[in-house]
Amino acid sequence: MNWLKTLFSSGTAKVVDSLGGALDELFTSDDERLAAQGQIEKTKLEIKRIMTEFEREQLKHIERVETELSNRHKEDMRSDSWLSKNIRPMTLIFLTLAMVILAYMTTFDDTLTAEQIKVLTSWSDTLMPLLMMVYGFYFGSRGLEKIFKIRAEGEKGRPQG
Repeated sequence: MNWLKTLFSSGTAKVVDSLGGALDELFTSDDERLAAQGQIEKTKLEIKRIMTEFEREQLKHIERVETELSNRHKEDMRSDSWLSKNIRPMTLIFLTLAMVILAYMTTFDDTLTAEQIKVLTSWSDTLMPLLMMVYGFYFGSRGLEKIFKIRAEGEKGRPQG
């Protein structure tokens, strides 16, 4: 989600700077130029306020998604079904083994033809994003939970105003 922040924050600064340069060329008197610069400063402050609000809402949304994910895990663990408790680890194991086998076959198996290697490589390209998502979930989501917890504790201690 940081790409949204980057997109909007870098783009707005360039727009405001180019607007200031264009206004310098349009106005001839210092009074007109000063009045326009005052408006530009107000616009910059308003854009910064909007971007801050956007970031705040973005963080709230991410936190809600993480909370829902955690709640889903808790509900799965309360279930009596063995499958619902173990589907995520089994997915991780399956995808890892599949990628290891595909990597081994495409690298070390001399009996495969070029067409067979091409097919195996296409499967590898298909499974890799899934594997990265599962690894990111297992090993990255806990880190995100810690970051949100630290950030929330920091905001509680920060003075309002």
